[in-house]
Amino acid sequence: MCVKREANCNTDHSMVRAKLVVGQSVRSFRRASGRAGMQRWNVAKLQGDCEDDRGTVTAKGRFLESVRKGLKEKWDTGKSVEEKWDVLSSVMCDAAKEWLGYEDKRQLDWFRESEVDLKPLFAERNRMHTVWLSDGRETSRRK
Repeated sequence: MCVKREANCNTDHSMVRAKLVVGQSVRSFRRASGRAGMQRWNVAKLQGDCEDDRGTVTAKGRFLESVRKGLKEKWDTGKSVEEKWDVLSSVMCDAAKEWLGYEDKRQLDWFRESEVDLKPLFAERNRMHTVWLSDGRETSRRK
């Protein structure tokens, strides 16, 4: 078992992380190295118009054109629903792989964006916590 401090490191609360042993095997939440997880398409490239201000075709325009061409070539109205779905999903995946690519897995730094607003609040909270700890009365801590 492992005990870690909270994200802002200015608190008396701790997180507890544990690995469970089930039967004879140890289950870990890490992926085996070299094994790729589920990747997501970079759908952020689909924002905006199909052409930019200079008239250049964007990734969205290229993606849509690739889907149109693929469906014109492979679509058959006489096929079953499952076959149509296979055609549609393969055309969409091929176009996405070619023009969108995969999403980066970097986590956004949520703290830095609001650090200016949060620093005074953390300072006030820490000041009040110090006052509370230094107060010798037992009744003030029973909440």
